[in-house]
Amino acid sequence: MKRLQRTLLFFAALCASHAALADQPVNDAAARLFDSIDANGDGWISKREVKLFQQSVFYSMDTDENYSVSLDEFLTWDTGWVYAAGEKAGAVDTVKTDIYSQWDQNSDHRLLEGEHRQAILHQFRFANADEDHKVSRTEFQDNFVFAEELRKILGE
Repeated sequence: MKRLQRTLLFFAALCASHAALADQPVNDAAARLFDSIDANGDGWISKREVKLFQQSVFYSMDTDENYSVSLDEFLTWDTGWVYAAGEKAGAVDTVKTDIYSQWDQNSDHRLLEGEHRQAILHQFRFANADEDHKVSRTEFQDNFVFAEELRKILGE
């Protein structure tokens, strides 16, 4: 029941973020994603917020509830990337496939929650350029894999 509640809350946040994308320029998609991770709205992403986001993301991707995410589930899951990419939407699957391959550390074509958590926390540490244990909007937009890959798709 707790898992279902977390997943529903996450989907509500994604829907709000996706709706907001419709009113924002395409290049603001990374900022929308930042806002969805910044749960307390203080303008910083903490390690705790990243962990909560990671859990919600994992459970929302695991549509067959087998505690692993297939490439198909990962490609189907979308936070508005396809919309934001517009005419370049075809590139989204290629980029997401690359990300999935990096995250599937043992290459068994099953992304386990531990692999996902480790990958997301690694990205948090990488994005935290000034090593202050929190990620600013600028650090996120410059260094976090979601934002970095979305910028590549958009050619920014």
